[in-house]
Amino acid sequence: MINSIIDKTGAEIDIEQDGSVYITGKNLKEADEAKKIIEGLTHEYAVDELVSGPVTRLFDFGAMVEIGPMQEGLVHISELAPFRVNKVTDVVNLGDTVKAKIISIDEKGRVNLSIKQLDPNYGRGKFNNK
Repeated sequence: MINSIIDKTGAEIDIEQDGSVYITGKNLKEADEAKKIIEGLTHEYAVDELVSGPVTRLFDFGAMVEIGPMQEGLVHISELAPFRVNKVTDVVNLGDTVKAKIISIDEKGRVNLSIKQLDPNYGRGKFNNK
């Protein structure tokens, strides 16, 4: 993972045995980009936290949203909009960027999201939050 961050950003990353992480780059942009990726990988999500990201997968029962590097959350069809949704694609499509609220995290670390709790008007009139 560290090597892929180095390849992507051009920054140098050193991790000490005590867990300290040192990031250096030829310029501030490289170092900041590497720092952002590392912070995303190590972020511990919490209930009620607000997140945003692209819809990465669609199912009959909901949509997966990328909320961080290597981290997705599920928006169940019942949490897409404050009205009955017949098809997930009536509200969201692959690649749409959505804002959501974390409503639960189970014992396996799976994140459940709600769009309707964050924005009760989402989905009205095809569809305001896109």
